[in-house]
Amino acid sequence: MRKNRFIYGSIIMLIMNVFIRLIGISYDVLLSRLLGAEALGLFEIALSTLMLFIIIINSGISTSITKLVAEHNSNNESTNNIFKDALFLNMIMSILLGIIVIFFSAYIASYTFKNEDMIIAVYLLIPAIIIIAISSVYKAYFYGFEEYHSSKYR
Repeated sequence: MRKNRFIYGSIIMLIMNVFIRLIGISYDVLLSRLLGAEALGLFEIALSTLMLFIIIINSGISTSITKLVAEHNSNNESTNNIFKDALFLNMIMSILLGIIVIFFSAYIASYTFKNEDMIIAVYLLIPAIIIIAISSVYKAYFYGFEEYHSSKYR
């Protein structure tokens, strides 16, 4: 019974992976047709810059939150303080990073994007940084509960 469940899960994962890759390819093709070569290049640079900022904000925090929530939840302790502290820490870090991005926006636009007209795009990265930071805290918090429940029924 266990072997059939593994094979069934593997097939589902394979199908979902192919489906997600097809969506990704169609998104890239559609985006390249709509934006053109230069705008797509700038979009990819902006996306890479955003990922760098997200790595700075989320480095290890998600794993720590998940571990702490699962640990406290298994001991029937409250996890609200973990969530509040992590959310506060991530909000402060993302706001500070947003302020740094505002001060260095001309530098980022000139030297990273090689286009001074991209200052507005740099400003648009700031809300994305804050939203992604908040969502990573929520995701890690609820993932900690999932780990606890899935290990409980094994």
